[in-house]
Amino acid sequence: MTTAPPFGRALCAMITPFTPAGALDLDAAGALAVRLVAEGCDGLVLNGTTGESPTTTDAEKTALVRAVREAVGPGPSVLAGVGSADTAHTAGLARAAEEAG
Repeated sequence: MTTAPPFGRALCAMITPFTPAGALDLDAAGALAVRLVAEGCDGLVLNGTTGESPTTTDAEKTALVRAVREAVGPGPSVLAGVGSADTAHTAGLARAAEEAG
């Protein structure tokens, strides 16, 4: 008996879009997320090294998760990178990501 993968079969590590001025572009992130799901991604991985996690603030990380979840709805998996060199910080990032969707 084969079980279904818990997060889907194709997860895409999504880049994090920024405006020309260097601000997080949440509208572009939502649009990109919708397109990736429409093109066959079962889920999205946010705030990983592909998603510029070392250069975004905690608030930006949470806002990105929230914007993507709102854009794609409840169906696709949304996995958020929450790693840091500080266990308490990582736990806080995990809680914030969970609350954001």
